[in-house]
Amino acid sequence: MNNSYFYLEPYAYIDCDDEKAIVYDTLSGQSLCLALSDKHLYAFVNELKNSLSKSVIFDKTFPDSVVCFVKQCRDLFMGDIWEGPQPFIAPFKPKYMNTVDVLKKNEDLVYKVIGMVSHLVIMQEGKKQDKNIVGIENPINQFLFPLCNFGGKIELSLFCGQMSKIYFDKLKTVSILGDFEDGLLQSIYKDYPGVDYCFYYQFEQFDTEWFLLHTNYIKRKHVLIWVNPQVQPIMINETKEKLRHNGVPCSFLSAVCNENDLMNVADGVVSVPFYNKTNIGLFKKNVFLTERDILSQKITEEDILNNMMINSNFFGELYFMPDNRVYANPNTDSLGCFGDDWHDILYNLLDSCWFKTRDMKPCSNCAFQYLCPPPSNYEIVIGKPNLCTVKS
Repeated sequence: MNNSYFYLEPYAYIDCDDEKAIVYDTLSGQSLCLALSDKHLYAFVNELKNSLSKSVIFDKTFPDSVVCFVKQCRDLFMGDIWEGPQPFIAPFKPKYMNTVDVLKKNEDLVYKVIGMVSHLVIMQEGKKQDKNIVGIENPINQFLFPLCNFGGKIELSLFCGQMSKIYFDKLKTVSILGDFEDGLLQSIYKDYPGVDYCFYYQFEQFDTEWFLLHTNYIKRKHVLIWVNPQVQPIMINETKEKLRHNGVPCSFLSAVCNENDLMNVADGVVSVPFYNKTNIGLFKKNVFLTERDILSQKITEEDILNNMMINSNFFGELYFMPDNRVYANPNTDSLGCFGDDWHDILYNLLDSCWFKTRDMKPCSNCAFQYLCPPPSNYEIVIGKPNLCTVKS
């Protein structure tokens, strides 16, 4: 006699913790979130979650809580009942659960990691200063911003020598933070003419005419300009029109530290929260995620699998900083110096923030672990592993 099985559809993702379960449809974005206060439902959901075939025996005589759960999944087209041999539905598991260990054993390590680099961030000169023009200290630790307290200046000959030994065939974007020398930009563009170039400036230091003259050979470029909340919209619009008249798209951003900053940001300027050690309230109100925030995003199967293996906020980025060192992130130790062997630099990437996932408490014991976006610079700077209201 054949058994009855309840199975989840291939596109349905399930996870649970000690208190709740979540079933998420990666095609429609629908979700089913329920408390696991009933012991029979708790056992059934955990068995389903841990099943290698996303299917478990089901009988209509099971407790009401289980029958109701199955009905809800069926009504949402996230699961169904099958009479016959146990069906096999592939669970949400990446091909390699431990990407780092696999890469470390790969003889073609350098070529594998080279193919992962998609974004180069270059700050040629890092001027020492107490505060930046916008009135915040060292914002590079939180977001891309020109000028920081690295001090020094990239030595052009060292940089060009280092870059001549490698070619990033999957590179998509080059970000230049602040002032640059023509020689540096030209040396990059010579090898990567087909990628996007993003230039970051502070409003008070941006010279439109100089910029247009010194980047006229770059076709795919975008300017991002940081402004004080108090900058008059008319000044912003003048700069915007000059750039757009020359076919250069631009964006304006403003670092905000409090609610007053938020209210004063001009229309068309993107507000970016900056943590100053005293304004956690701003983040709890505007940055921390709720369950609704997480589930309102369109999360694909690829997103979930990526969240299991890599950190999409950091993955693929390399920083070239004014101390003539290479970083995966300004908040972490350097990967090496200009002049070091690329094999050593890229090997160090395997223990970097590229692979920092939500595998620490409280995230590791949360049903939303892989539905939630990966850790960001904000978590690192604030010193809190999760910026959400789901788990304390």
